[in-house]
Amino acid sequence: MRAVVADDDRGTATIVTNLLERSNLEVAVAHDGNTAWNLLTAAPPPALAIIDWMMPGVDGLELCRRIKREASLAGTHVILLTAKNDQQDVVTALKAGADDYIVKPFKFEELRTRVHAGIRAASLQERVASSVAGLQAAQQADTAGSSSAHAQRGWLKLAKDGVARSGRYRRAIGSLAQASDESIGQHTERDHARDSKPQRHEEHEDV
Repeated sequence: MRAVVADDDRGTATIVTNLLERSNLEVAVAHDGNTAWNLLTAAPPPALAIIDWMMPGVDGLELCRRIKREASLAGTHVILLTAKNDQQDVVTALKAGADDYIVKPFKFEELRTRVHAGIRAASLQERVASSVAGLQAAQQADTAGSSSAHAQRGWLKLAKDGVARSGRYRRAIGSLAQASDESIGQHTERDHARDSKPQRHEEHEDV
């Protein structure tokens, strides 16, 4: 799992990086907004981004807006670091696309707790994305029969369970879930009609 840390304060960046590396994340570090954006858009997309609000070049708030607009970063969990602690600043950050907000100076325990929560959220995003991909593959195959319907039910359950805990993919899965429900219903109706159809037996006269 990949993470990006962006902070012009090298001391803070080092603390955050060490914490992420101890959590077995591959960390890329930037000290200005332009470099941070290049790292964010490099493949593979980061699961976690911890970004300072005030940085040279592109600031953290603009990075949040860009991440929100970039489809490839839809699964990236964003934590914004800042010395701004006014309630309106928090609202502004969340509206811009931040998933969490940590006020400087922060206590190490608070940082660790929020980072671990971010890692769990990023892992959930990956599982949801995998479920969506599996559901799409099942629909594209569009094979008839009860085995196909059973497979679609399994993928649909995984996707719906993930979406129930994460709203990021709610719109993306809605149309797929409806289409899959209709497809499963059609398979079930065909199976029922076939099973209930009376069997014709030919009668032979005795010679």
